[in-house]
Amino acid sequence: MLSRALCQPLLLLAFGLALGGCGSETADSASDPTASQSTPSDPASTTSPTSPTSPTTEAVPEWPACDSVWKGGATLKRSYKGCLDGEEPVKADRILCSFGTPIVTYAHRFYAQPGHQIHDEGSLKDSAEFQHDIDVCTG
Repeated sequence: MLSRALCQPLLLLAFGLALGGCGSETADSASDPTASQSTPSDPASTTSPTSPTSPTTEAVPEWPACDSVWKGGATLKRSYKGCLDGEEPVKADRILCSFGTPIVTYAHRFYAQPGHQIHDEGSLKDSAEFQHDIDVCTG
């Protein structure tokens, strides 16, 4: 029979080996210090179940078609939030004015203040009238 002095170190060695086997490192990851640098509880190390390019399943808003809203001479509704270009929602592109009411633009061509007449300028970039109204707006 083994002596008590010899059994205790062997028992401690066996116990230590048993506990060492409980870790999550494999032979490959134990030798590679970069294999296990993050922990599962680390939010930065978790991967998203969907890729950033996956389509969203947001409901399409019940907005009017853009071509039915944006007509020169028509009035832009005060409640305008956006329109649909086919199935694609187009949010209102608002320029905040110093006097409180925004100017809303669409397609680099149209602009209006909610509740007022829509201006069809062809190209807002080249429109002196639009530029004047923006200058007054932003004061």
